[in-house]
Formats: sequence, C-alpha cells, structure tokens
Amino acid sequence: MNDSSNKKKIAIQLIAQVNEFPPLPAVVNKILQVTADPESSLDKLARIVEAEVGLSAAVIKLANSPFFGLSREVSSIQHALVVLGMEEVRNMVLAKAMFNTFTSYRKKGDRINALWGHSFHTAMAAQVIADKMGCEDSGLFVGGLIHDIGKMVIFLAFSGESLLKVYGDTEKLDDSKKEIAFLGLNHEDLGRLLIKSWLFPEALQMAVGYHHSPESAPNFQRYPLVVRLADTLALLTVVGIEGEEGASLCLPFLDPPLSELYAKNGLPLTLNTIKNLFNEAQKTFAKADDLVSLLSG
Repeated sequence: MNDSSNKKKIAIQLIAQVNEFPPLPAVVNKILQVTADPESSLDKLARIVEAEVGLSAAVIKLANSPFFGLSREVSSIQHALVVLGMEEVRNMVLAKAMFNTFTSYRKKGDRINALWGHSFHTAMAAQVIADKMGCEDSGLFVGGLIHDIGKMVIFLAFSGESLLKVYGDTEKLDDSKKEIAFLGLNHEDLGRLLIKSWLFPEALQMAVGYHHSPESAPNFQRYPLVVRLADTLALLTVVGIEGEEGASLCLPFLDPPLSELYAKNGLPLTLNTIKNLFNEAQKTFAKADDLVSLLSG
C-alpha cells in the first residue's frame, strides 16, 4: 500500500473515531446557548445548573476555592452567579464537564493527563488575554479548554507505539505538521469535526480548527488568534520557562504578517504587552493548583 492510500485509510479510521466519541452532557450545550444569548438571565442559567445535582455541588465547591478569594462563603448556584458572574460560572461548569471526559480515559496513559493539564492552562491563559486586552470573553476560555480535543481522538485511536511514530522527536516539526505527515490530517481538523458534531458555536469551531493557522479561519479570526497565543504561554509553562526568557520566546508574534493579523482583529501586540501577558498568565497558573485538585474530585 502506497503512502497516499495508507494516509487515506488512517484518515477514515480517525473520522470513524470522531463519530464514536461520546457526547458531552446535554447540559453543556444548554449552558453555551444561554450564556451566548444577551437576553438570558442569571435565573435561567441557575435553573439549568441546579438541575444537575453533582455538577451544582462541584461548582459551589469551586467557587469557594482560594483561587477566587471571595470574602463570603458561596452557598448556592444563584449566589455564585451573583458574585462571580455568568461567564465565570459557565467556565467552571464546562471545565468540570471536560475534566470528566478526560479522566474517563486516564487509563490510556500519561498523554491524556498531560493533555488535560495543558488544555486547562491554555484556557486560563486565554482568559488572561481576554481580560487584559479588553476582549469580550464570549467563550475564549472554552476555546482554550477544548482547543486540542482533536488530539484526544488521535490518542484513543492509536497505541503508544503508533503515537511515538507520530509525535517522536526525530523531526523539528510542530505536532500539527507531524500529524499531517503521518496521518494525512491533524488534530485541528479532527477537533473541528468533533465539536461541530456536538453543535458547538461556529466561533469555537474556528478556535479549535485553526489555532495553528488563524490566518486561514474563514470567520471569527480573533478566537484562533487568542488561543494560539494562549497555547504558547501554556506550553512555555510546562517546560519551566519563565520571566524574560519566556517572554522572549513569544517575540515571533510581533513579526508580520502575524502581528498585522492580531492588530487587524483588535489585538495589537507590543513587546510590553507580551511581557505583561506572560507574567499575568504565570501568576494565574501559580494560583490554579487548588482548582485542578477540586476538578479532580
């Protein structure tokens, strides 16, 4: 079998894996719909979350974590919505739902665990970028959280030995290029197919499907642009790069045409902006350990 035929066979196998991937709980789509509607009320979101007893308890526990530093104890979903806001509660609900999806596959090994950690850090970095650059959130945390969901499809489809062939360190290529070379498609393609099947909004499909190539996104380019930068901030943290060194590794974002694309989408980047975003992301990651522990519970 030639290389082209083999890649086609692998691509068909992976797309079949997408179709077999378990759906997220129905409450996830309900919450995305409610929080995307400017006419929605806190009461409406509260009713949806409260109907899911386990999820409701988890959100209250998360709201009371030191990460949020609230002076009064949160005792109900309604209270959490009042003091934290609709978007923060949405983020906690979706993080818990995604964590449950990841942990159900933990027996697949360390790759799944590492994927979860990186995804959560990327989500937090996307939130930092949104806050510091004056973006309307509208799901950027969620985009960061699910940006690599296509890798989950690949990890579930292949054994450890096959994954080494895909992601081995013999070539100086990023993961997306390695996937194309070995599989004929990449985790962006698979992720976009998966969340489209979950009926996620188009903006999130763009964040997932184009975070390595935001210039190719046909719509909502700001989403993959934010996630691409957040992804980089999170990756640098994983390898233990901090301070000036970490910020300096983000300098390619200042080079055209990428810098021009950011500016065009209301995200003008300067050296000081990069340094500030990197430092703020580092502070946020440092405070997040308790959140990860609670999400594990």
